[in-house]
Amino acid sequence: MSSLEIRSAKKAEIPVMAALMDAYLAEFATFDTVPTDADGNYFYPYFNHYWEDPNRYPFLFRVDDKTAGFAMLRFEADPVAGFQVMHVAEFYVTPDFRRHGIGTEAATRLWDLFPGRWSLKVLSTNKKAYPFWKQAVSDYTQNDYTEQGPIGAVADGTTFTFESRVEADLPDDIDPDVFDF
Repeated sequence: MSSLEIRSAKKAEIPVMAALMDAYLAEFATFDTVPTDADGNYFYPYFNHYWEDPNRYPFLFRVDDKTAGFAMLRFEADPVAGFQVMHVAEFYVTPDFRRHGIGTEAATRLWDLFPGRWSLKVLSTNKKAYPFWKQAVSDYTQNDYTEQGPIGAVADGTTFTFESRVEADLPDDIDPDVFDF
């Protein structure tokens, strides 16, 4: 396998992240509605928050010095259960790096960075993502996770919740004191 590097995305790399987000949103638009700006370009309303909010974490994936994808994580109170949880808000592997284990390895390494409760949601319209996430979470947790279907008319998808019990070294630019879960 190629060497996967995962690191937090710096402000100077916002243009790289923006280009990846555009590709991600274009794909996303094939199975769900994606907001657009006045010029018709796809728009992710929380994008800049990932460099401003201390509870949001943007990560870049690189393989052999090539950009391979990104993840956007956020630490929040779970609205259903009420406890603190790290949430996989967005996750994208570029088409050239799919089907090589990059996504699974990236997810696993991110989960290891932040021990504690995790959640991720897969929209029911995202047919390709569901089997990927089910397998990745199942393998990571050795089948110790919960899978909950849609709750109400607005939440159209499956939510996986689980615990990460592994603790890896955080990147130097993330303050470990922000975690209290």
